[in-house]
Amino acid sequence: MQKQVIRLTSKEIDEIKKKNKVVGTGREAELYKVGPNVYKFYKDNDQVIKIDNAILDEDGVNVSCYKKLRNISKKDDNRILTYKDNDGVILAKEEAIMKAIEAGSKVKLSYLPNNIIYEGNKAIGCVYPYYKNTLGIYSSAYVHKRLKLMACKDLVSKVEELLDNNIYPLNLDKRNVSNPITRDDCDVLLEHGFNYGVHIVDLDGSSTLYTESYSHNKTSIVLSALSSMVLEVLTKIKLYEDNLSDDDFGLDNSNYSYYQEYVNKHIEEMVKCGVPENLALKYYEYGKLEMTDIKRLIRSIEK
Repeated sequence: MQKQVIRLTSKEIDEIKKKNKVVGTGREAELYKVGPNVYKFYKDNDQVIKIDNAILDEDGVNVSCYKKLRNISKKDDNRILTYKDNDGVILAKEEAIMKAIEAGSKVKLSYLPNNIIYEGNKAIGCVYPYYKNTLGIYSSAYVHKRLKLMACKDLVSKVEELLDNNIYPLNLDKRNVSNPITRDDCDVLLEHGFNYGVHIVDLDGSSTLYTESYSHNKTSIVLSALSSMVLEVLTKIKLYEDNLSDDDFGLDNSNYSYYQEYVNKHIEEMVKCGVPENLALKYYEYGKLEMTDIKRLIRSIEK
């Protein structure tokens, strides 16, 4: 797919921001509704950081924990990664959009941006369609069973297509913890009304990785998020509310007993909701389910 270039002056950008509604804001970017589209403008506050000890993943990309790059959160979350080139410099946003454009001709179920916004010679953003009547995906936990199953099936189909094309939405289960059903801070939106289904967004930034070949490690990260998301939607069990650290899951007798109590409680609740017990056990043993397991989980709930 050929890229569509939108060139704006600083004055035009200021006018867009002044006249159009802000429909999203985050650490990386601000989103403005411009007609039927969303213009995503990057904040350009990423630090250019070189690291002395390069850590390469299996794709040959330098990775570093989020917490080591920015001290803006006390949350210790090693799953959130920043990807850098071989010199340890954070990858430019333009490169991520170009990757999306290359993959766009193969992906039919999700929208990958094919419009790059430039100010001069600098890529400063991209364009998405504006999705009306949307909430965060977790709101589907509170609708009729038939509708939540529709949402989960749609989500699984879209994630599977992305993985088949070596596209890895690593922050798939991102949410606003204080209000998870809102669209704010959520990378999966539920569109309700006439067009009922889900949309995976933010497929241009640092939360999505494009690779030339299959990555087992990145697939596991995505499946872990997808497994938790589907389980939460289908059972209403709020897994994100469990404030448990790795220390809580230690090997001494008291912690192991606490862990078992925690697991048994959730497994019992899952089974009552129709989740096969062996899949619930597998989820807690491996921290994820395989794609075939997730599809079997949905079929079990559907019966």
